[in-house]
Amino acid sequence: IMDAMTNRGTIESAEKAEKLLHKMETQFEAGNTAVKPSGVSYNIVINGYAKSGSPDAGDKAQALLERMSSQAERWGSTEVSPDAVSYTSVIDSFANSGQRDAADRAENLLNTMHTESGIAPSRVTFNSVMNAVAKSGAPGSAQRAEAILKQMEDLYQAGNSDVRPDDISYSTVLNAWARSGEIDAADRAEAILHKLEEAGQQGTGVRPNAYCYS
Repeated sequence: IMDAMTNRGTIESAEKAEKLLHKMETQFEAGNTAVKPSGVSYNIVINGYAKSGSPDAGDKAQALLERMSSQAERWGSTEVSPDAVSYTSVIDSFANSGQRDAADRAENLLNTMHTESGIAPSRVTFNSVMNAVAKSGAPGSAQRAEAILKQMEDLYQAGNSDVRPDDISYSTVLNAWARSGEIDAADRAEAILHKLEEAGQQGTGVRPNAYCYS
């Protein structure tokens, strides 16, 4: 039911799904083990906030992320602990919120995954953070997005195939430079596109798409 609710992509539907999740929590704590929420239950609601694009979606999604951690400790159950999907969905919530500090909060969550939670970010996670940075349009956002891309490349070269940059990774950074209005934006974008073309020629499976050239 929650999945169907959140597919509507509105803040109201996400909030309605969260009320149902709270009802599950209450009934479980009252002794009905058949309705114990799982990590998937929380992730569905968090993703609902990400889809909504509401200005306060990031705050609501992060509150649910923190609730997952507290419930996991309270119930002694790792089944409801946040995972990479949880963090990525919260990052998407910030990216789509349009809030001024969305990029900073997205990067902070990425760092939290690394340093505090011990959860390895995936390529999708990195792409979501870059998207938040690119959308911010703040001064230096293109450089920040490119630095994240470089981090992905370094991790991949070190043997982490889960974070190999894809065409979305590169196109997101290209978009950041296109939106930056900086003097060297065209040169930086061309250098990234050239790097992507070289990767394609080397048989990495990553090739420029039409959006990259646009």
